[in-house]
Amino acid sequence: MPEDREWPRFLPRIGAKIRVIYGSAVDVDEVFRESRSKWKRMVRKQEEVLGRSLNAGEVPEVLKDHPEAIQLRIEVAKTVRAMVQNLRLKAGYSDDDHSYALAKTWEREPKTKHFQSPVDDSLVRKE
Repeated sequence: MPEDREWPRFLPRIGAKIRVIYGSAVDVDEVFRESRSKWKRMVRKQEEVLGRSLNAGEVPEVLKDHPEAIQLRIEVAKTVRAMVQNLRLKAGYSDDDHSYALAKTWEREPKTKHFQSPVDDSLVRKE
């Protein structure tokens, strides 16, 4: 929906075509097993350095900007995007632009609060 649309912005307009697409179930444990084990190894290593165990969901400060952790997040995002891409193709949509998966694509956003996206021409409103 356009960001500047008045109430009820979250509802589609009358007569709008809506498609809901469900894919086949994904075995998340199998798909992300390697990524999870890499992440757990990195966290364990940081726990040893810190000398204490971390709470579930607590991310060590070092891993927020660590190159290996960043690469792992990129790999996970690519895996998810590939699954969504399969749904797009099955639904009859065209192949997604691969540049959308790159953070560099989204870094070019203007600093203003309202602007038209350089990627897909949608209207963006930052709060």
